Amino acid sequence: MNKKFIKGFFFFTGGAAFFFALIIIIAVETAMTAAIACDAGYANKRHEEEEVARIYTLDHFKIEGKKESKGYLLSFLFNGWNIKDISIPLDQKEISIDLEVPAISGKNREEYAYKYFISKGFTEEGAAGLIANIAVESAHTWDGAIEEEMVPEYRGEDVMYKGYGLCQWTNTGSGDNISWRRKNVIEYVKKKGIDPSKDSDKLFLAELEYIITEPGYSSIVEKVKYSKSASKAAEIWVREWEVPADMENNVRLRSSSAEDYLKTFKNTVVYDDESQKKKVKLSLSIKEENDVFYFEGTLDGTDIAGSFEVGSDNKITGMGEYGFGASSGGAIGNPFGGEKFTCTSVALVERFCPYHQCQEVHGGWDFCCGDDGQTIYSVSDGVVEYAGPDDDFGNHFVIVKTGDLYIYYGHMSDNVVFKGDQVKKGQKVGNMGDEGNSVGAHLHLEFRKGSRDPENKTAELNNIRPMLMRWCSNYEAIESDFERIEK
Repeated sequence: MNKKFIKGFFFFTGGAAFFFALIIIIAVETAMTAAIACDAGYANKRHEEEEVARIYTLDHFKIEGKKESKGYLLSFLFNGWNIKDISIPLDQKEISIDLEVPAISGKNREEYAYKYFISKGFTEEGAAGLIANIAVESAHTWDGAIEEEMVPEYRGEDVMYKGYGLCQWTNTGSGDNISWRRKNVIEYVKKKGIDPSKDSDKLFLAELEYIITEPGYSSIVEKVKYSKSASKAAEIWVREWEVPADMENNVRLRSSSAEDYLKTFKNTVVYDDESQKKKVKLSLSIKEENDVFYFEGTLDGTDIAGSFEVGSDNKITGMGEYGFGASSGGAIGNPFGGEKFTCTSVALVERFCPYHQCQEVHGGWDFCCGDDGQTIYSVSDGVVEYAGPDDDFGNHFVIVKTGDLYIYYGHMSDNVVFKGDQVKKGQKVGNMGDEGNSVGAHLHLEFRKGSRDPENKTAELNNIRPMLMRWCSNYEAIESDFERIEK
């Protein structure tokens, strides 16, 4: 509390009034502490109000295969398991087929949860950080139906300290400020036709799914999902998802537990030949444009989308997305296909420019991947606004207009699209080069919103961050720059 304010208060109102006010302040602070004492409580209500319409992809996969006389034979290559020999007849626009995929098995629920999160694209470190938090929240019983005791002064749905399930989802607050997280997860389970009192295993699986798809929390899940440190993943979950009252002690406890889990389960085989097969249905709607095949549909009820091309040797290559909101024309894709890359310059962050010999704000993202000539793919659907020479970006500079975004591809050694061309995400636009004002082969990827005016440069963090988390090898090193951009 400001000391000048205290002195002024005494001077104008007298010590008695100040004492009365101090009592009120202490009471308010006590109430506020109680309001956030419950894990995943009222302090997290802001996340429920986030805009959740943006694409949130749970996993990426490669597509390989070959064209045969009767159709296309595809393989979807995921992180840890594959779906092989998917047969699509020539000229068929809609398919619905039954497949068998490996099922996850585990000696206990901890191991199963670890494998489950990895199957959804989590790093081993991210999975360890998340299960460490679940273990603490479920009191190491891994019982999805565990509930805390009701505090006598609270009743009904407004109860503040009554948690539900693996992560102790809790309604918090009072009056119109109720956070309905406990109620929401129960309704999610009921919609799946699960009776919590009878279907313990199904309840457990449904809660694992809900943990990483709960509306309003995708940005936190993404940070944990691609973490390269188990203790850091646990800390992110505690500080941003759980928000307990005893924060620092919980961070130490869960971070240490996460490292222990990583040692226990490191290099665990998620799927093996001995595991039980699971029958699933794959439904796809397919269309062809300019020799590129685009598909959208569902796999076992989960959104799936992507595109593939047939080469001159009849070999098939492509990329796909799997998860809530997956779309063949969705969020920003990897400009290098499925390859890892390094970010050497973050958009809208000041740096030293060797060409202008001064400090200046760099307009775009600089990415390095492989050698000169590396294929560059469109990161979105759109129309080519410009293709040609530019003083800064070289002779093969391309701009693709996507909605109200103008996306720049600079320093390429050549371009294969031209003004007016319709392009799709994942379609080749050119090759990485070292042309224009460039030091070494790299891609300059830049976004401008509304027009090509230099004043309209934007980092597009909401769109690009999921891609960076997944594919940028030095993501943790550049993450600290994001706060500077957002300010």
